[in-house]
Amino acid sequence: MDQFAPINPTASLYVGDLHPSTTEMMVYEAFSQVGSVISVRICRHRLTRRSLGYGFVNFQNRQDAERALDELAFTSINGRPVRIMWCQHNPSQRASGAANILIKNLDKSIDSLALLDTFSAFGTVLSCKVACDDNNISRGYGYVQFETAEAAEQATKRLNGMLFNDQQVTIEPFQPYEDREAELAIQSREFTNVYVKNFGEDMDDGRLKELFSRYGPTSSVCVMRDENGGSKGFGFARFETHEDAQKAVDDLNGKYFNGRQLFVSRAQRRGERQIELRRRFEPETLDRGARYQGVNLYIHNLDSGMDEERLYRAFSPFGSIVSVKVVREGERCKGYGFVCFSSPEEASKAMKEMNGRVLGTKALYVVLAWARPGVSLQQGPCMRPRREVYMGPRMETTDTPSSSLTHTNSGGPVHVPDVSPTSVHNMGPTCALSESQEAHSYTQWEPWDCPNCGYNIRPLDEPCVQPRQDSNVHPRY
Repeated sequence: MDQFAPINPTASLYVGDLHPSTTEMMVYEAFSQVGSVISVRICRHRLTRRSLGYGFVNFQNRQDAERALDELAFTSINGRPVRIMWCQHNPSQRASGAANILIKNLDKSIDSLALLDTFSAFGTVLSCKVACDDNNISRGYGYVQFETAEAAEQATKRLNGMLFNDQQVTIEPFQPYEDREAELAIQSREFTNVYVKNFGEDMDDGRLKELFSRYGPTSSVCVMRDENGGSKGFGFARFETHEDAQKAVDDLNGKYFNGRQLFVSRAQRRGERQIELRRRFEPETLDRGARYQGVNLYIHNLDSGMDEERLYRAFSPFGSIVSVKVVREGERCKGYGFVCFSSPEEASKAMKEMNGRVLGTKALYVVLAWARPGVSLQQGPCMRPRREVYMGPRMETTDTPSSSLTHTNSGGPVHVPDVSPTSVHNMGPTCALSESQEAHSYTQWEPWDCPNCGYNIRPLDEPCVQPRQDSNVHPRY
């Protein structure tokens, strides 16, 4: 694999649905069997470096790429069939969703390859996918993207309502997220279907219709039942006009019926309900995260018998504590917990005083609590030995930095340009990177479990030290 060979833009393939643990070498071994591969790249999160589930394979010529597209479609790599298509360099074409159709009510036995064989008779298929869960079991729907809109229209016209494995499917044009949001907004303003729950187990269709008919004529009323014929405690009523449905919701929601408080609202699909809940509670979640940033401490290496009362007594001398939580597995502490203070100053004081102090039989590891998986560069006491393994021993600085320094690490002599006393080389073992330090450090980090202090971070690879703008010295590796 010649990584320095020029890339042919017409011989680049997109590879999707990759397993999170799939590496570039696994993809290379699969695709190099059909032609000469120049390079392989798996796209990763810029902070956590976790795989995003897709990547690109660049061949030396287009003929090899076409062969890979034909022979390796939905081939299993690392236990998961991968989706292959031509790399589209035009962002507007990728996001438009043109010639893309949605197939619903698919039988569980139909996979992506069977879907491709069925729809390729109507034209060139650019992409084909059956949605699956984490266990690679079909969710009952899929997508097919054709090269032309005419082929998509013909496939929709010919196959909509047909039986696939004795199951009737529904085929319709794919709608982008923005269009679906606009359609849901219109439906929410003009709804006629009403959802009602918490009316008890003795309710039947006749009594429910009598309850709703006082607000206007209904086309259908139904109480949902289980396989034994018993009421599930909820049902639906469809009105002929939106005004009658809105009147029923406004009047019945929250009222008591047979000693129970009814809940009456517009009937929603599960996906629509999830979108609405996410829109309603996401600002609350973000606000809560911002409110507790800098005041919530993560305490690791707790004794198995630790409880909230002991943890509260240990941290209460440093300020006003809002909450204390010891994470348990059954009756035993899992080894970590959280203490939330009322101000960042109190939390900072407690962190400095309690980090490394013995509580019970173990030395505590105390840092600010961050959202998982540790995207912030919060460093603990075990950072220094790890840092010296990857970056060499800490350099002693003077008031007047020299033009260049040479030190050794595991990779041999390294020529490093001059750095200011505020750069990453002079960072303390327990301080976080400042903005000026991040400008000098291009090291990528990932979480790891330190045997001494627990959750920490480590560099993924050898750091690339960038010279200052006023320096003419360039590092050599």
